[in-house]
Amino acid sequence: MRGLRGHPLWRKIVEADPELLVPYLLDRRGASHEAILAVLEPAVGDPARARAVLLVAQSFLLSAPTMLDPVTLDELDAELAALLEAYLG
Repeated sequence: MRGLRGHPLWRKIVEADPELLVPYLLDRRGASHEAILAVLEPAVGDPARARAVLLVAQSFLLSAPTMLDPVTLDELDAELAALLEAYLG
């Protein structure tokens, strides 16, 4: 998440045109979702589980900045890792 949050393209979208993200959150999957699922599905061995992982990670990407104070992004990223490790075993 840290790398993606800091990526220049992601930063530009979030800062210049965050509304661009709304259709991909509410109405449809995009090419990036498909690419991520193509990697996750074989890695976790289950389409439903892959989608759950993607949804959780996506929420941490999009909403973590709203949950700061008194915690840091590093602490939230550690919690995401703990969640995923527990879920995926």
